[in-house]
Amino acid sequence: MFSTFTFLTTTFLLASRTWATNHLGIPQAFTTGFDSQSGLQIIYDTTNGPVKDGDDLSGLDLSKVPKFALGESSGINTNAKFIVLMIDPDVNSNPEVVAPQTLHYMRTDFVPTGEAVNIASDIPPAVKYVGPEATEGGNPGPHRYVFLLYKQPKDGFQLKGVNPDQRTGFDVKKWREENGLEAAIAGVHYTATPPGGAPSGTGQPIYTTAPVETGTTTGKLLLPLLPQTPTVLATL
Repeated sequence: MFSTFTFLTTTFLLASRTWATNHLGIPQAFTTGFDSQSGLQIIYDTTNGPVKDGDDLSGLDLSKVPKFALGESSGINTNAKFIVLMIDPDVNSNPEVVAPQTLHYMRTDFVPTGEAVNIASDIPPAVKYVGPEATEGGNPGPHRYVFLLYKQPKDGFQLKGVNPDQRTGFDVKKWREENGLEAAIAGVHYTATPPGGAPSGTGQPIYTTAPVETGTTTGKLLLPLLPQTPTVLATL
């Protein structure tokens, strides 16, 4: 029989994961501007078609930058430009802490290619792509790798706040505000276990501290985090 403490702990863990994530595991902080009429697809050479949101790609060769496309339901505006970036929010060892992130890729000036919903850019990336194999730090299990799609201002846009030699310590929110961008309109993510990490499903516990109030005092409780299994959640 579960004790009251076990029940409350499990309830807290499930609730905290719901509060912290959205869109099948993309942190809610990044999904506030997602548009149901927009979408982002990523296709690696080693995946069988577009990556489905929340796919576990552990063990695949993800060292080459993927191809990109808009969602199938996206309206194609041939004059539109986009920015695509890839981040790892799990370098903080705690899924509820999503800043700062590690920046794995950033490129501006994506435009429709005229082939279906594909998009591509002729501009060199502001930050060259590195895959999960370059991950350092964070929890020892699977990490979420999140791709975000932003509308790029049409004329005279000059990218700011990016140092290609400094991938760690990146903050999407500060970067977006510095560049005068609206929130991301679409995104997709997958999970993968970095080299040396614990494979998905091993059950190895990861711990975090959570505030616990008892009467008029506040303490901290050491809680084991559940394995990072994507959960379907309603968009807020």
